[in-house]
Amino acid sequence: MEQKKCKGCGMSMDEPSDYGLSNIESIYCRYCVDEDGNYFEHGELLKAMTKKNVFSMGIDIDIAEKVARQNLENDKNGKTLADFGGINIFDMTM
Repeated sequence: MEQKKCKGCGMSMDEPSDYGLSNIESIYCRYCVDEDGNYFEHGELLKAMTKKNVFSMGIDIDIAEKVARQNLENDKNGKTLADFGGINIFDMTM
């Protein structure tokens, strides 16, 4: 299988389970889509990416958020964090 990168966060999608809804035709990873396969709004995406970073990288939540914000600042959809306003990542359930 050809390796693809998620158009939302840049994550490498190596296995079918890495793709949104495990659909290898998806341009987004499993972290960038909701349960219906729709691309997250950026506030929700920031929460999801932060959570993913905490669990997959084993890093502190503050560092995980910084990594997620850096990835989103160069978002492939042409938006910057200024477009989505602030969120409180401590409201998310882990």
